[in-house]
Amino acid sequence: MDVTSLFYPHLNLTLNILLAFFVSFGITFIAIPQIIKVAKEKLLLDQPDIRKHHVTPMPSIGGLGFFAGFAIVGMFTVDLKLINDLQFVFDAAFIIFFVGLLDDILGLSPIKKLFGQVMAALPLVYKGGYVINNLHGFLGIGQIDDFWAIGLSFLTILMFMNAFNLIDGVDGLAGGLGLMSTSILGTWFFLNNESEYAAIAACLSGSLLAFLIFNFHPAKIFMGDTGSLIIGTISAVLGIHFLQVAESKSSTFEIANPATFIFSIFFVPLFDTIRVFAVRIVKGRSPFSADRRHIHHLLLIIGFSPNSITYLLVVVNLLFIGLTYSLRSLDSTLVFVILFSLGISLTAWVNLVARNHYKNRFA
Repeated sequence: MDVTSLFYPHLNLTLNILLAFFVSFGITFIAIPQIIKVAKEKLLLDQPDIRKHHVTPMPSIGGLGFFAGFAIVGMFTVDLKLINDLQFVFDAAFIIFFVGLLDDILGLSPIKKLFGQVMAALPLVYKGGYVINNLHGFLGIGQIDDFWAIGLSFLTILMFMNAFNLIDGVDGLAGGLGLMSTSILGTWFFLNNESEYAAIAACLSGSLLAFLIFNFHPAKIFMGDTGSLIIGTISAVLGIHFLQVAESKSSTFEIANPATFIFSIFFVPLFDTIRVFAVRIVKGRSPFSADRRHIHHLLLIIGFSPNSITYLLVVVNLLFIGLTYSLRSLDSTLVFVILFSLGISLTAWVNLVARNHYKNRFA
């Protein structure tokens, strides 16, 4: 395939996407050092404790920097008149931004935080139309009644928000996974003339890339809940829209099992959240209670460095995406079972190795 054939007919779209990516990168890259300075002056710092791997107080409002890049550039490069529903994406983004900022600065109880997440999801579902009304054959389900579709959509958005919030436990990890997933979806939207969604993905990707320069180990700043909740919210929007349009698009890469494919794109944060929530519930604890059962905690116990954990989990996620695409001719439910079984097997092995390391350390 002639690579230029992908871009030349869409020159204006290509330039718009590049503009969105590089300007959002530039704004975030300029903003982060100033945020670090202000955070230190105002003592807006994440204090070390037994659950955290950093040993010195760390600025914890880095999400403010890449939200600035995403929001400012997004509102100029995305044509809200073309797709009216997109205004509600920015409404939700601003709501979840303030929820995250309040949590980073003042600290919110899990209930208040969950309430804020629901408030952010409301405009997306009821006004924006980001509703999962078709599972495309997953679990044998096609079209879904409105009542169940709305409930599933709320659950999905909240799951994405909390998945990125909970996976943000190692320098660069949440940002790296967010950059990977938004880049993949943004590329798909670009190839299928979904220009406004490609621009949204480009804005977040550019901002995340700039943020990661300051967030890779040894990190100079953390994204905090402000950042992780933004990634989760925009990822949910991109994922749900993908489900809504995947089968109606003629893509360079045919997606025959969109529900399973979108799960694979966000496999590491989603699977880790489901696994940890399930373990906590089985043990009679709140699913939102804190512990060190996440996959990055286990890898730290084994001896992996923070950067190694980020690279490893991004690569693992990419392998799951490749596996899902290679199995696209199979039933989507079967593919999901294969993915989930592999995830359980791998995490069980990692957990066993981590336990042995922990025992040997204190033997």
